[in-house]
Amino acid sequence: MKLLVNIFLFVFITFLSTPTLIGMIDEKADTSCFYTMCEEEENHAPFNEVKSITPTNDSVFNFSFGRLTKLNVLVDFNLKCFDNLAHQIFSPPPNFV
Repeated sequence: MKLLVNIFLFVFITFLSTPTLIGMIDEKADTSCFYTMCEEEENHAPFNEVKSITPTNDSVFNFSFGRLTKLNVLVDFNLKCFDNLAHQIFSPPPNFV
């Protein structure tokens, strides 16, 4: 197992260092082919068409709206009890150098 790991490690390090070593030996050598081989480009079809989803009558959740209207009264009451404290908080702007 260690031998297999060492072989793959050697191949991987060689693959990564080859463009650098070739560039150091011969400065006129074109090493861009190494980088283009490494990068995968996914060619997808362009999204020219927008597809619409039509709503259906099959709903995943069934809600009882009668209960929700009763709950809105409690929510409105709770919102009215709290004061808006934003005007009491004073935070000066930071000092820019």
